[in-house]
Amino acid sequence: KKLTTLYKIIAILILITLLTGCWDKREVDTLSIAVGFGLDIADGDDQIEMTAQMVKPSNISMPEKSSPQETCEAFWNASTVGEDTDKTIRLFNNKMSRDLYIADSQVIVIGQDLATRGIYQYLDYFLRDHESRLDVFLTVCEGKAKDIMSIKPQTESIPAMNIYDVLENGHLDMTSVSTRLIDFASALLSETTAPALPVIKVQSLGTQNAVVCDGTAVFQKDKLIGFLSEEDTKAYMWIKNQVSSGVVYVQMPAGKADYEIVNSKTKVGIHCDKSGKITVKVNITGNGILSSQIGTEDFSQPPAVIKIEKAVNENIKNSILESVQKTQQMHADIFGFGDLLNQKFPNVYDKLKSDWSSAYQKITLDISVNMKTRGSGRMMKPALTKKE
Repeated sequence: KKLTTLYKIIAILILITLLTGCWDKREVDTLSIAVGFGLDIADGDDQIEMTAQMVKPSNISMPEKSSPQETCEAFWNASTVGEDTDKTIRLFNNKMSRDLYIADSQVIVIGQDLATRGIYQYLDYFLRDHESRLDVFLTVCEGKAKDIMSIKPQTESIPAMNIYDVLENGHLDMTSVSTRLIDFASALLSETTAPALPVIKVQSLGTQNAVVCDGTAVFQKDKLIGFLSEEDTKAYMWIKNQVSSGVVYVQMPAGKADYEIVNSKTKVGIHCDKSGKITVKVNITGNGILSSQIGTEDFSQPPAVIKIEKAVNENIKNSILESVQKTQQMHADIFGFGDLLNQKFPNVYDKLKSDWSSAYQKITLDISVNMKTRGSGRMMKPALTKKE
């Protein structure tokens, strides 16, 4: 019995050491919860202007009886200027009655001018801080990030969350690349891969302004060097095996057709022959449906289906070729072909990595696309047929 009692005492003592409780807890009502950040060049000097967007939890769900005069925003923006991100966040904490809490941040918006100057030093804090999320979205905006984070959305109560949704939906629709903080850092660690970030801008929709996707920002290391169009963005996503939905628009002899992607798979290989010529092989397979057509061609007939599949395959292939050529002119390997070469032909890579931008320009592509049609919606034939 004495031995059993001793064991119990020892077990209790061990458990006590594990029951530390929430020793480092912070009450929610002592925090300013940031859901997004905007980074800009400060006017007139080399400092940055940081805009933090914070939620007002009590105002997120407004009572139905509130009048327009009583309407309160569910967020508030605060901006301050500092030499770097760490000092700027400390300035926030000094100026506010609550500590800035960044673990719930969903997006970091970078103004175009700052992106051109270089952004790594301003993202370093978010990569190191234990509260920061590595899966936060990064995006470049036209103009100032401060301004775009003030655009009040029509369907969301918080602009930063709206930007997050715009980027998510854009990725599903093949109009926006998906780059998280960790993805950007991984590209910087590569000796050959150039980072690519989605671009957003403000667009007038009727009497209101809305945030929309606007192609891709191409970087050389951490500096913005150029942009790719929406069509080029689709090509990037095809190569990176990121297409699970979206639409391919094709011109047919008898009209136009919208081809909706149901699923796809991309395999990318690389080959280097004895002469040193590097060829990247891209093989794309997938399924789609005819979602819309302008014309009278009957796509229920096998010959017509073959025609549209051929048109879709050619559209995807040409889009990829044009996009890669544009990035070759920029000397920016956003697709990661250099890293692929390192995996397959490390000896060749070691010789070329110091001047990869030149070697990248000489790469040739071998593209194979094979999309199969799985239907045409609820209509087998067009409602309006050709006149005999």
